[in-house]
Amino acid sequence: SVEPDSTHFRDGGAESPVVTTVPTFEVDLAVGIDHGAKPGKQIAVLLAIWRDRPSRPWRVHVVDEYTDRTGRPTPRDDAEGILAMLARNGITWADLAFAGGDKVHEPGTAQQKSNRDLTVHVAAELERIGQKRVGDELFPPIRTIKRGQGRGAGSVGVRSRWLYHRTCEPGGFQVHRRCKRVIGALNRYDLRDTEWKDPIDAIVYGLDPWIFGPGAPERGVDLVLG
Repeated sequence: SVEPDSTHFRDGGAESPVVTTVPTFEVDLAVGIDHGAKPGKQIAVLLAIWRDRPSRPWRVHVVDEYTDRTGRPTPRDDAEGILAMLARNGITWADLAFAGGDKVHEPGTAQQKSNRDLTVHVAAELERIGQKRVGDELFPPIRTIKRGQGRGAGSVGVRSRWLYHRTCEPGGFQVHRRCKRVIGALNRYDLRDTEWKDPIDAIVYGLDPWIFGPGAPERGVDLVLG
């Protein structure tokens, strides 16, 4: 079974978050990215975020995921994988309200992964397929998380608690059953720095404006999924 059982994110006793549908109403869309150079370490997630009314907590739906299972892809391969994830859900980069990723991984080495490297190749691929004009800045940009006010010591705990509270709220956190890595993390993540931390990191990086502020600073468009 892919149903999460009792883990860090299931101890609140909420209903199972695994679903087979996506939202069919207006949502904000975000991409979160966790960088890595080993098999399964590079992961991106597509997130839908909304709330019923301004006074209510945010709700989160993990729509899809991209994972490198070989440890060998270049930033260009990662860019193509992320854009393919969007395309199979009928989404373009311009539909996103926010994109956020980890700080640079293994800087200065052949295995370097960074938001800057990824931006170059996402922009190039969008130009190639006619979804971006040559010379225009990538929008939304891929923001580097772990920087800025409130993102220092203790921010990991803030992110973890915020996401945990969403899982405790009925309907507050859902994940499509095709997202096997995310579901695996819900089953196994125990706050230690293991392979199951990576999908959780990708999720909270994509949710950064909602966790630390009022929502996406670079709002794209509301989109009806499904």
